[in-house]
Amino acid sequence: MRFYLVLGFVAFVVQNAQTQDAPGAPGAIGFWQRPDKMGYGTTAHRPVWFTIAEGVVGEVAYPRVDLVQTRDTFIVIKEGKNYLDERKFQNRVRRSQGTLAFSVESSGNRIVIEKNISNAADMDAIVIDYTIDFGSAGERELVLVHNPLVSGTPGGDTIQVVDGVQKNPSLIAFQGDVRGDEPNAMHVKSKQLVSWSLPESQATVGYEGSSAPEDQLKSEKFPQMFTKAGPGNVEGALFAKVTAKVVKFRVTLQFFENSDARLIPEFKSDLSHLLKIKLDSEINQQRREWKKYLSRLDYNETDTNVESSILVLKALEDKFERGAFIAGPGNPNLPWVMYAAELDYEKSRQRIGDSNFGYRRVWPRDLYHKAMAFLAVNDSATAVQVARWFKRTQFSEGWWSQNMFVDGYPSWRAYQQDETALPVVLIAHLVERKLVDYVEYRDMVRRALAYMIARGPNTDQERWEENGGISPNSLGSAVQGLWGGFYLESNFGDSGIARGYREVALEWTKGLKSWNLIQNGRFGSNYFARIEVGNDGKWDPTSHVGIEIKNKNHQQKSWYREDEILDLGFVQWIITGIVPANDADFVRTLEICDQNITSDFGFGNGYLRYTFDSYGENHRGGHWPLLSGERILAAIEMGDRYSSHLDFIEDMFTESGMLGEQDTLAIRPLGWSHANYLIVRRSIADKKSFYRFSFVGPKQLR
Repeated sequence: MRFYLVLGFVAFVVQNAQTQDAPGAPGAIGFWQRPDKMGYGTTAHRPVWFTIAEGVVGEVAYPRVDLVQTRDTFIVIKEGKNYLDERKFQNRVRRSQGTLAFSVESSGNRIVIEKNISNAADMDAIVIDYTIDFGSAGERELVLVHNPLVSGTPGGDTIQVVDGVQKNPSLIAFQGDVRGDEPNAMHVKSKQLVSWSLPESQATVGYEGSSAPEDQLKSEKFPQMFTKAGPGNVEGALFAKVTAKVVKFRVTLQFFENSDARLIPEFKSDLSHLLKIKLDSEINQQRREWKKYLSRLDYNETDTNVESSILVLKALEDKFERGAFIAGPGNPNLPWVMYAAELDYEKSRQRIGDSNFGYRRVWPRDLYHKAMAFLAVNDSATAVQVARWFKRTQFSEGWWSQNMFVDGYPSWRAYQQDETALPVVLIAHLVERKLVDYVEYRDMVRRALAYMIARGPNTDQERWEENGGISPNSLGSAVQGLWGGFYLESNFGDSGIARGYREVALEWTKGLKSWNLIQNGRFGSNYFARIEVGNDGKWDPTSHVGIEIKNKNHQQKSWYREDEILDLGFVQWIITGIVPANDADFVRTLEICDQNITSDFGFGNGYLRYTFDSYGENHRGGHWPLLSGERILAAIEMGDRYSSHLDFIEDMFTESGMLGEQDTLAIRPLGWSHANYLIVRRSIADKKSFYRFSFVGPKQLR
């Protein structure tokens, strides 16, 4: 006897005549996958994005790039009482040229697993083709474990066993804790269906920490047959016996919403199609789609790191909110936590505050650099989409939130001076290239600069989001924004307003040294430190007050004098051309930084964010490839050599083309890193920094 489980408008068949609820509700606290992804994929058009972590499909986002629906999907091999988790194997991941599809080779205990992982070309689905060579024939059990994170939270999920095709069960997961107070952006009607092609399969589900399939395996009680678990932190598994030396099968992950109004025949037809399609044909179709995009760009097609960077950057864009790019595919991903726990389920399900979203948000600073990277490869259309997104998301007062979701909804709300200035800089670049008309963005530009001028030369947070004061890096962005406003108003607006912007730009440029140039400090005199925090609103580089270094653990010293803390961020002035590259104080500071916040790894030179940095694995800051990139741009402007810095960046690329945040456990890929690499490559070709304004020169700076 069968009965139908009706989920909104979607009907499925429950596998068993009677539902067997798993014990252990609501399950243990949920965890996210590790941050350093080995691959990141999507098609040019479908709103499904997958990651590869530990050699398996990790977090999958749908139908928004900032909304994760799964944690991971992987194979466990059970032989008697022993079991092997493929996530523990050694992995080699490679990207298929011209696409964001991947092949993975995993090996361990004399077993070799080959996987081809790709989006379906015309469906919202992921396809994984497995070939497992056990080395010898024998009776084993394969267990496909699936961890859902529906609607961006490990809690509140429901998973159930349903009938699939070919007399096999499937797993359906959805948000089971729906109370009506969730924002539409959480897409609580989203559902996912997990299936595979192995015949004579069975299925079970449970709550993590008690009755989940992994817990059953660990306690040697697998399989305990349950058909439903949730709402809570749940897990499901498909399993089947195999005996051959080599086993081949396919795994599919389908994503849809109730609005699809699918009935059982349509659902089964889609699944049957996914299980039969030739994956090579799907990948070739994606390659053709990406080629239509790539063929319009200007880049070295033989440079696989450049191609990877372009594709990864484009893949960070939402498919509906065009111009909105997340920082990276990681949730929440602190670099000293391998597997981050759910921070607050109640806030997560309502998208309140930081919650679980981590790097899957939009930072205006990162977004500006991405837009410039697209300009560097001649993708002006995407850069214009970014400008339009900035226009849509600006606060009425004139500034932008510290970070936002792709729909522009604010998350963190601190004022960062550079994040108000850089959208103006982008508009100036676009207008100079005749890609947009200033009249369309004039109100945005004027409100942004008015707000920034009213706030003064200091910022609540600098670009590392940790301290307030006068930051050479943030102030450099602000002055560049003022010069951008000067150019726009001089040529297309009001000359009086333009003169006002120029006066403030010159005042803040002059003030930089009186506010920030350290005297009688740890490294002598006439050098720039990371930030001048001030004392009672006074900025005095001769009075070396203490600064708290954030992200320290309780055993580490966290307060240092401001003159002890070096930061490469001052090169913002050099690489944008708003000070002469041979300015003695900038040259001296660069020499000091080269001696104190860089490391020679033999294959290249990497830079720390700043002295005593703790944002990294084990609370020790790592070396950031984008900082080596900024050092290259400064070297180009100064006529110096830069090969060791470039070597460091290129060594940081994985074989699959992913470039991370830093050389410790950290988010990978990071969009800012990939954007920086594209800008570096363009700057090397041009023999000048791509960030420079052509209309700012000695005449304007006098």
